[in-house]
Amino acid sequence: MKYLLGIDVGTQSIRVCLFDEKENNICSKTTEQYVRIDHPSWASQDAGAWWEAVVQSIRYILGKSGVPPADILSVGCCAHMHGPVAVGRDGSLLSRDTQLYCDKRVAPAVEAMGEETAERCYRITGNLPSTTWMGFKIRWIRENAPRLYERTYRFLSPKDYINCCLTGEFFTDQTEASGTYAMDWKTGSWSDEALAAVGIDRSKLPDIAGSFEVIGNVSAKAARETGLSPKTKVVCGSGDFPASMFTSGLREDGLAVDSTATAATVCCIGRRPLFHKKLLELKDVSGNWMHYGVLDAAGAGFRWLRDTVAKSEAETARRRGADPYDYLSGLAETVPAGADGLVYLPYLLGERSAGSPDSRGAFLGLHLGSDTAQMVRAFLEGVAFDLKRTLAVFEESGLGIKKIYHVSGGAKGELWSQIKADIYERPVYTLKESEGSVLGAALMGGVGAGLYESPEAALEKVFAIRREYTPNRKNRGIYEDMFGVFCSLHDRTQPAFSQLQKIRSRAMHGDASRA
Repeated sequence: MKYLLGIDVGTQSIRVCLFDEKENNICSKTTEQYVRIDHPSWASQDAGAWWEAVVQSIRYILGKSGVPPADILSVGCCAHMHGPVAVGRDGSLLSRDTQLYCDKRVAPAVEAMGEETAERCYRITGNLPSTTWMGFKIRWIRENAPRLYERTYRFLSPKDYINCCLTGEFFTDQTEASGTYAMDWKTGSWSDEALAAVGIDRSKLPDIAGSFEVIGNVSAKAARETGLSPKTKVVCGSGDFPASMFTSGLREDGLAVDSTATAATVCCIGRRPLFHKKLLELKDVSGNWMHYGVLDAAGAGFRWLRDTVAKSEAETARRRGADPYDYLSGLAETVPAGADGLVYLPYLLGERSAGSPDSRGAFLGLHLGSDTAQMVRAFLEGVAFDLKRTLAVFEESGLGIKKIYHVSGGAKGELWSQIKADIYERPVYTLKESEGSVLGAALMGGVGAGLYESPEAALEKVFAIRREYTPNRKNRGIYEDMFGVFCSLHDRTQPAFSQLQKIRSRAMHGDASRA
């Protein structure tokens, strides 16, 4: 029996899973991660903690499963995207503190890019300038930590950093490269013009490989640390979002995939960027382009709700041996559609694709009768309303979306899937493998190691529909009205959120004077 190891470095947790050659999950380990927020619009993590968690998880799995390391064919890794990890020539970590995809400290540089330059780069990269893209985050380091920038041999994405720890090699793939704002969408290579516009050096970036391509074997150093065999192959892998899209079967017209994890995305595919200014674009593992909108605080927002507003209810759930999220969803299920007129704006981490980085979360419509159950219901609906805004852009662009696959952690809750079917006004399907990122990473390793003839052959082994949720027509009218209110509130609150962000920034710097 041969085995595949999958690694998923997520924002809220790191998951490492061992699969056998029949795609059964033999053993796994999950380690929680935490985000540092120590300045308005900043969000970072300790990159060193990622590798430490991966090492501990692999050692745990090898000990628990009893699988001989030599029987593990390959390692495939995926991770949250766009965060620049600074490493030296030997792969050593030069700064543990790493900006995350949702970190928006680069907003001034993004806003300062001239219209003419932005338009040229738009045609080169397929994307508008955004706080999302790793190139701007590297530029921030160059301007604010110049010594670190000069000392850095390569800036690697989180996934590529783990691969470097495993192999000693410096590579990225096209899913990650397309998220730097420096890759030419036509050639799949680095663009000198885009690099110059962002203000970073080509020499600081790794070479680009295919997601299924073997970039090396486990190094002797990594073998000593993890217990893996030096004969085990390591593939380049992809970002976590593209890995999830791979296992979700996103490969046909009329299909969109809602991936609700720490962040949430709604995505469809095409052979080239769509060039719509309310959408973001990334290359997928097979060479297509993913058109998507994103909400940074979906699962992250649910965790915040659990730990603050619903802290007492979550503790009750734990005492009863229940999952807090399931318990809270059960409370929300007792509340009718529309949450008694309560609307939630889900922008705890600002916006990336169709709004301002200054946007923030808000409950509107609270009254003395409002309770936790209504707030949880409003939260679930608010996330769906935001994602429906992206579906509306797809429709404007002539992309007839007929069905939606709901994947990742959010798809585990039946209520959330039904709410989305009602709000999207389309059938929503959950899949047998709802946590597709880590499996997708493992399957990429299997393709690279030759266990599967092709990516399509690997996908056929695992893809299956679990359940269909059809829209409840009784809820159509109220959700149409609530969506209209949601969109109006979104637009009308933007100036207030920008002003509040300025006030918060001054207060954190000890400046109480008026703007």
